[in-house]
Amino acid sequence: MPKRTSPSEVASVSAGARVPVPPAVFVGRERELDRLAAMLERVPVAIIGGVAGIGKSALAYAMAARWPSATVHTRVAPEEPLASVLDDLRRRLAGGAVPEAGSDDERLDDLAARLEATGALCLLDDLHHLNADARIALVQGLGQRLRRGRVVATSRERLLVQTLDTDRGELELRGLEVGAARMLWEELDRLYGHSRGLDSAWQRHLGNPFLLRRAHAGELGVGDPLANLVRELSGEEREVAALLALAEVPLSVGELTGAICEHERIVRDLARRLIADVDAAGVRVHDLVREALRVSLSADEQRDIHSRLARLVAGLETLDPVVQGREVSRHLRGAGQFEEAGRYLVEHGAKWIRNGAAGDLLRMFDAIPAEKRTIEVRVVRARTLGRQLQVGAAYDELRRMADGKAELSVESSSEFFVTFAHIAMLFGDFQSASDAIARAETSCALSPVQWVRMLATKAMLLSHSGRGDEGRALLESAERMADVPRFRANFALVRAFTLFMEERAAETEEPLRSAGALYQEAGTSYQGTALALPLIAAIRAREGRIEEAHRVLAELRKLLARRAEDRMLLGEIDYLKAAILLDGGDHQSALAAFRRCERLFETGGYHLGALWAGAWAGRIQLTLGRRREGTLTLDEVSARAQQNGMLAVVRCVERGRAADPALALRALLAQPQARIPTEPRARMLTVLAAASRGEEERVQTLLGELAQALEAPGSDFLRMLAALARATLARVRHDPTLEATERRQADSLARWVGVDPEVVADLVETLGTLRLVSGDAARITSAVPDLSSYDIVLDGRTHELRREGAVISLRRHPALRKLLYALANGAPIEKEELARVLWDAQYRPNVHDNALWTNLKRLRRLVSPAGLTIEVTEDGYRLAADARFLFISAKGPVA
Repeated sequence: MPKRTSPSEVASVSAGARVPVPPAVFVGRERELDRLAAMLERVPVAIIGGVAGIGKSALAYAMAARWPSATVHTRVAPEEPLASVLDDLRRRLAGGAVPEAGSDDERLDDLAARLEATGALCLLDDLHHLNADARIALVQGLGQRLRRGRVVATSRERLLVQTLDTDRGELELRGLEVGAARMLWEELDRLYGHSRGLDSAWQRHLGNPFLLRRAHAGELGVGDPLANLVRELSGEEREVAALLALAEVPLSVGELTGAICEHERIVRDLARRLIADVDAAGVRVHDLVREALRVSLSADEQRDIHSRLARLVAGLETLDPVVQGREVSRHLRGAGQFEEAGRYLVEHGAKWIRNGAAGDLLRMFDAIPAEKRTIEVRVVRARTLGRQLQVGAAYDELRRMADGKAELSVESSSEFFVTFAHIAMLFGDFQSASDAIARAETSCALSPVQWVRMLATKAMLLSHSGRGDEGRALLESAERMADVPRFRANFALVRAFTLFMEERAAETEEPLRSAGALYQEAGTSYQGTALALPLIAAIRAREGRIEEAHRVLAELRKLLARRAEDRMLLGEIDYLKAAILLDGGDHQSALAAFRRCERLFETGGYHLGALWAGAWAGRIQLTLGRRREGTLTLDEVSARAQQNGMLAVVRCVERGRAADPALALRALLAQPQARIPTEPRARMLTVLAAASRGEEERVQTLLGELAQALEAPGSDFLRMLAALARATLARVRHDPTLEATERRQADSLARWVGVDPEVVADLVETLGTLRLVSGDAARITSAVPDLSSYDIVLDGRTHELRREGAVISLRRHPALRKLLYALANGAPIEKEELARVLWDAQYRPNVHDNALWTNLKRLRRLVSPAGLTIEVTEDGYRLAADARFLFISAKGPVA
């Protein structure tokens, strides 16, 4: 039997810090306990159902007492949202802050992972307080995710079986049978002295363990036993019991001492009479007693107790800060002290956000009646909405305040205009943002922190409006004026970000270095570091230093693991991570990441961020050869950006249009000596350009360097370009068989990854349809070079052979023309190949020798005036010229 903790043993234990232990008198449930254990061996979730007082929680605590690994417990408060329940459990398993989750699915994923890590048992009391949909989501969500971890929940209501498609166990507790009830009664006799009336009590209360305990105590007379119990309490006992009844968290004896005189003695008496339970988790009253006490309290009594509890809970130092804040706010509202509740949230809200509970903070703001919210509360609530990527809701709130001519104090006006400027910019209302900045600059007494925020917003607004240099000049001036290193570091970091935004990564080194030195001078700054690290990683990736970028991201992961962060920062970090994926060559993953950011930002009303993400998504679509889709995306982004004055986004779109593979290849062909890019896709286009120039050794070297990228996930587009490069090289070498094989491979990969058909055709056309052969060198081109550099020109377009103005027409000599073009390719040709060229037949000496000899003789006679001869070598026949010779082959690539 588990040992019961005495009140003195728990005097210093923090409320809610431990899983409650079963009551000292826990008998008659051994069979149910064994059934529960067997159930948990088969299924991940077990629900203990039954009426109040039947012993559901006691059975769950007994299961926890024998569980071999970690246990975690929470009690669902009435009307508590599922998000709060899941976040409480996540923090308790983590022992501190957890990352902010964007949805209940994310919370379930994270909670399940933490339970799985140790095979922990989660106890969830009063599941029935969740609404039906939330109950189903929790039971089904964890049931589908858990393999090692387990969940035991207690509930007075049964789940709708037909709505669940996951395995779970349900154990319906009923009253104790006569034998078990007798065991309980005898144990109570041993502990508290002999008492009569077991049979009548068992019949009257149907074996309900709690009511049997009350009957043994002799406090259940005629009428309603719980109402009788409340009436029989002394004044001090009722006061303490009522205080516990209105508290949603158990309070330790030590935490209660001083709130009412002689608490420890009173609590001990209540525990002895089985009204209160005391253990390492704290002091609690049973739910049946709690409900009876609440009904008995007048409205004035409830307000008074709520007020006292607010002061008591606010002073607790070891309580989970989120639970503490939730309780203080609830009690202040229960006391009717709405202004104090709002002020408390404003003062302590940042602590909630650091613990990953911004959603709870917003719910507490919303629990204050709208007419009771002060200007300060409304502004801080809007800021919190913005930080949680609910920019649209934040903008609407601040817009209503601005349009409604809200009466702003000197203090509140500064915060209002600085906040409204930032939120309006994110929303995409640049005019309102600019107006708010003007008001903040001319009519507000800004604090130093507000001054920094206002200047940063103004500089970003200028940059997004296409006036980046003006914004950076403003920041540089502010850096010189600021005497706080952290402020100067923030200004330098914003400068670096605006340069990165404008794709001027090479210019970011100075402001980044300055920001780093200033942050170091100012001491550790979590927020500055959390903003700087992803930006540094993205800039290093843009410079081609991918490994360094990933090392910086590893530092960021360690940093973010220390505390929770708001959704806005996490969303912007995800945006920068998408940029790193792009610069690392993983275009498919980068596109998916930018699209996720775009949807997330757009849903939250962060229209500015959504347009930036959309601009990069459209660019990647063009990069991947999805021209129609990419062009449509960029056109839509550009139209919206122009409408809202976001010229920086418009310029990003226009730069993005150059990512079309054919345009990018054309630029590379125009600069054959340009530095080889590091980004895999651009590097592969360099391979394609080198192949067109017949630079076989360079092609093989570059393909070898790209081998890892070609094997990486999502590399199908790169492999398509590689196949096209090999086909181009085969064409330069005049190997139509290999050219056809590689071209089929390229076309197959293009179809697989959704490349628009015209894109492949445009790439081939950009490379050119003309093949030029001069001596032993050959290349592909789209334009004829300066012919004045050559003495002899064999032009396959016009079927003419020209030298020093003299022209020999080949139009009337189709057979000789075929032979000449074959010989002009540069390499010696054997008789077998010449037979295929002339007659498309396999060479047979007795059939072809005489005809071949005759045609070669005629050809020698035809081309000799141009200074060309046909020689016979060990390797076959070859065309020789005594001067600079150029052959222009008009035959196009293999289709």
